[in-house]
Amino acid sequence: MSVTVRIAPSVQTLVWDLDGTLLDSFGIYRDCLNKVLRQHHRPEVSEQILRNNHHGFIEDSIADVLGEAGQKITEAELAEIIHGFYVLDNAYIKDVDRHLFEDAIDLAQRAQHAGKQQIIVTNRPHGTDRGNGSPRNLVVNSRLRELADDVLCGDDSGYRKPHRQFLEARFGPKLAELGEVMVIGDQFIDAELARHIGCDAILVTRAEKIAHLDKLGDWQSFVQIVPSLRTVEIVRTKY
Repeated sequence: MSVTVRIAPSVQTLVWDLDGTLLDSFGIYRDCLNKVLRQHHRPEVSEQILRNNHHGFIEDSIADVLGEAGQKITEAELAEIIHGFYVLDNAYIKDVDRHLFEDAIDLAQRAQHAGKQQIIVTNRPHGTDRGNGSPRNLVVNSRLRELADDVLCGDDSGYRKPHRQFLEARFGPKLAELGEVMVIGDQFIDAELARHIGCDAILVTRAEKIAHLDKLGDWQSFVQIVPSLRTVEIVRTKY
């Protein structure tokens, strides 16, 4: 029997991950990276290796993918592949709404109706030439524009997720504007962000398992895992 996961009335802000939680970006990542590899006369990488290393910073993910695949590469070659990936990623998404996870949109809509503040925090950079791949453009060009109160991008400050300072750079050292926080994500890096903030996290399983949680030690004390975000209940204050 499944256990209901609840967001308490005391939670004022939901901090959302973008890629993999709100946005179904794995297929885009797979297709763009393998196309770039073909352009560089390199073999494509299997989906399993891609999933094993689809977490954290995209630069690290691509480097780890090529390492696990046994492809030797110089720093200059890696930089070219990452640049090529971003060029394709910018052009790939035409209709953002088609790539959104409906269970995440459902939860975000219920959270909005309950009066929760909702912040999207992503390591995906905004940049000056990111086009459709910019997090802010992804939000503006989709249903997320009605749901997100703010978007923090990977190049907004000198910090990136999972560092607490990523949020502090925008909301101040005590994060007082946010009140009590709940992180919603799909990877261990989202749980790590929650640990650094000092709050709980809900992780949704988008693949067979959520890798690397063991790196967080006693993650079970502050992380709850759900098969779908539709199973999350938002508890309203009783008057």
